[in-house]
Parts: sequence; C-alpha cells; structure tokens
Amino acid sequence: MHTVQLLLKPSKYERYEIDRRFRALAHLHNVCVKYARKCMVRLQYDKDYAALRQQYMELSKKLSKKEELAERRSAYGLSKSALECYLKVCGKQFSKLLSSQQVQTEADRVWCGVEKCLFGNGKALRFKRFMDFDTIGGKSNKNGACFDSEAMMVSWVGLSLKCFLPKSASSRSYVEESLKGTVCYCNIKQKMFSSGWRYYAEIILKEDA
Repeated sequence: MHTVQLLLKPSKYERYEIDRRFRALAHLHNVCVKYARKCMVRLQYDKDYAALRQQYMELSKKLSKKEELAERRSAYGLSKSALECYLKVCGKQFSKLLSSQQVQTEADRVWCGVEKCLFGNGKALRFKRFMDFDTIGGKSNKNGACFDSEAMMVSWVGLSLKCFLPKSASSRSYVEESLKGTVCYCNIKQKMFSSGWRYYAEIILKEDA
C-alpha cells in the first residue's frame, strides 16, 4: 500500500462544515477517553484481576490466564470492540457529520492508547485539544470520505470536495500513476499554516497486480 495527498480548496461554507466535523471528532475522542479512564480505574481496584495478572506473569504467559485476563478487562468495557460499541452510540448525534467507520476509527485510536497504558510504557490516557487533531480516518472507500479517482472528488456525508493535483510536473505524474491503483480508503487531514488551516484528502491505495 502507498499514500498520496491531494489538496482540497473548500469554499467558506465547506470550511465551516469541515471544522464542525473535526470538532465533533475531538469531542467524541475525549468522551471515549473519559469513559476508558473510568474503566481503567475500576479495573485497577479489581483484586481478582490483580491476582490473575500476577499468576499470568509467574506462569510464563500461559494461554488460559491470558484469556482470563482479557475476559476480565472486557467485563469492565476495556476492549477494542467495547470502545467501538460505546462510541458508536455516542456518535449517533453526529451522524450527519461523521460516518460510522470514521467514529469507529477514532475509538480504535483511543484503544491504542489504552493498550500502551495496560501493556506498554504508557503512563496515562490523556485528553486532547482540538488543535491536536489532524486526521479524520477511514476504513473503506464506501463509508465516510469516499474518493472518486475519475471525478477527482471526495464525497463525504453530504459534502462534495474537489481534489487538486500537484502543480509540479514530476509530482503530478507520480500522483496520476499512483491513482491507477485500487483505493482502499480516504482520510481527511488538516494542517495549520501561517495563513490558516489547509485541508487535504489522503488517499491510501493498493497497487494492482
């Protein structure tokens, strides 16, 4: 797989809509973080989980203990699927702004943070500011931001955004050749410059055999 980035030149109204969507994503992310932190605190005080974890460490990671630990965490809502289900419910209020898979992708990002805290060197699951959000992710080209390589357009929950090729001949040629591959999914990115926010469609492609 490889990635190409195409500039978007949204109108004033489209900028307003994109901003709303990033703010909705930021809200959902922090709602999910708040929920996950509460679950982690509850798990922290679970004596049975602590005992199982100690046994797991002492018995060289036996599979049975590993499964018991996972089940115990899931009972507290600490699993990738549990966070996805939780945020799916929370995300319904933003169904006109974000697709189900875009909401799910953000839940997966929170889960990555939980994993670092539970199994890695992560110290705490932190809330994020709006300025920290630069990507609204996707999972397929049939849900959320959908890229049409022939029309050079992104259709995204009621928005139709025109994509622009690079100006330089070499970059333009590379992008055009890359877009002959199969589109896996499309992310929407925002970057802050001195002149303000700029927006991009990040196209993830699979090279056709």
